[in-house]
Amino acid sequence: MIKLKNIIFLFLLVFSLFANAQLDSLENCLKTAKTKTYKAEIYNKLSDYYLDFNIAKSRLYADSAKIIGLENNDFLIVSNAYVNLANSHLFTGILDSALYYYELSYQNILKTDNKDEIAAALNRLGLAYQHLSQYNQAVEYFFQALKIYETTNSKKGQAEIYNNLGVISDLLEQKKEAENYYQKALNLFIEINNLTGQANVYNNLASLAFTYQNYSKAISYIYKSISISLNLNQLTEAATAYYNAGTYYNEIKNSEKAKICLDSALLLFSQNNNIQGIASVYAEQAKWYLNNNDYDAAIKLLNQSLEYRQQIGNIAEQAQAFLQISEYYLSTQDYENAYLFYNQYIQYRDSIIDENTKSIIAEMSLIYNTEKKDNQIKILQNEAKIKKNFNQFLIIIIIALIIISSLLFYFFRVKSKLLKSNEELLEQEQIFNKFKQEQEKTKRELIENQLLTEQKFNELHRAKLHAELEHNKKELLASTMQVLNKNRTLSEISDFLNKTDAKTPQEKANYSQITQILEANLKLDDDWEQLKLNFEKINSSFVTNLQLNFPKLTKSDLKFLIYMKINLSPKDIAQLTNITTDGVYKRLYRIRKKMKFEKYRNLNDYLDSI
Repeated sequence: MIKLKNIIFLFLLVFSLFANAQLDSLENCLKTAKTKTYKAEIYNKLSDYYLDFNIAKSRLYADSAKIIGLENNDFLIVSNAYVNLANSHLFTGILDSALYYYELSYQNILKTDNKDEIAAALNRLGLAYQHLSQYNQAVEYFFQALKIYETTNSKKGQAEIYNNLGVISDLLEQKKEAENYYQKALNLFIEINNLTGQANVYNNLASLAFTYQNYSKAISYIYKSISISLNLNQLTEAATAYYNAGTYYNEIKNSEKAKICLDSALLLFSQNNNIQGIASVYAEQAKWYLNNNDYDAAIKLLNQSLEYRQQIGNIAEQAQAFLQISEYYLSTQDYENAYLFYNQYIQYRDSIIDENTKSIIAEMSLIYNTEKKDNQIKILQNEAKIKKNFNQFLIIIIIALIIISSLLFYFFRVKSKLLKSNEELLEQEQIFNKFKQEQEKTKRELIENQLLTEQKFNELHRAKLHAELEHNKKELLASTMQVLNKNRTLSEISDFLNKTDAKTPQEKANYSQITQILEANLKLDDDWEQLKLNFEKINSSFVTNLQLNFPKLTKSDLKFLIYMKINLSPKDIAQLTNITTDGVYKRLYRIRKKMKFEKYRNLNDYLDSI
């Protein structure tokens, strides 16, 4: 452990000096930049540099580069600025806005006719759709990029696409296809001696091996990734690999190695001031302390993780932090705090859509103002050109006016008679047209009022549905807690009576009768029916989908799956069903066999998806 920390410290020292020197160099170049194009390029580099630890500054530099690029019609600079803006929104969890900026980057790079850059933009679009879990669109963009890279013979580009296709296949649980894509990517990266790409693929292969429960192979791959990243002074990538190794060791309950890896990841992320990475490590360390029954340390780390996520403004990760804390309190039977943090999770989750909309509207407004400014410049240029050529056309205009005046005078007498004869007809037509315009105006007003009324009705209806959903969720949680508390109390009374020695045969008979009454109450279905009713208000199609996909499931099986859907622990399910915790695990094992689930497939994840 000491040797590992010493090695990492030396890397951190060297990297810190290098990073500070790089930042100073960029800022000095910015001060001495003689051309706007060079200045815009530096702005884009600074924007990329600040992505890990200062999102606001990164966006400011990207906007500065974009403005210069638009003024000079330098579409490559504009495209790179949009990429940085997209990455800043991706890092803060605003995925729709990230996709919007990637689209703008792609539209601008098309104007350069640079095939490799166009392929890179298509690759980024694929990654954006991957983050949105829209895998069909992601794969479509990846294959478009792959075709271009094959025509330009870019092996690095082809390797990156194969690696991304491997990730998609892995997410879709197509493990063999994923391994084939990863191997193609690795072979290409080795052929061109691209160590960064190799480290990335090794990281993905480790994740794949872990899902196969081939832990030794997974650890071997992850340490290859760490070794390459440290040798290249890529400390963020090394930190990410250490973090992944820590999660693997946590999963297989190897506490000692999990702690070493997570501590190393935290050290590296802290040196880079990578707030997002630090927050992720704190959350995983909290899981480590939970595995070791240190609940105080776990909740402290969860709160620190939440503070860091609030600092970077990632709404999606803040929502995830609230959910993790809620689950922690639920596991410690602190239902009041569990309910409080779950409500905060719901509020933050719902606010993500509003953030996406605001960001896109702001960008559209900026684009509109920029285009408006460009149009004004073009108008001024045209006015100057007209003024310059005015003298040349003045004589032609005067001659044309004389000719036109003569023609008008000649035709005046002929047309005057026609005008007099048609005067009344024109007046009638004007009256008719005026009436028709008023009629159309009235019709438009009626349609607009109708549309406005329908819009208000739809808004009220949506608000009502949202309120009903939140009310049903609260009822479900309240009814579940009520049943748990009732069963727990009845079980405690029954246990007490069983342990109490009866002094007389009559007392023994009384105790036995009371115990039978308590057990009968534990088996009553009234509480279950009320809980099921509240559940179906929120998840109306849950039971139907399970019955259609798995007809062998019994009503009792469905009851267990509903308990899992609402995130009850095995202990709580045991209380509700009046069986032991071991009995719950055995029952869930039989249910998995009926559903024909593979060992590596997570039942909770599947239930959350329906």
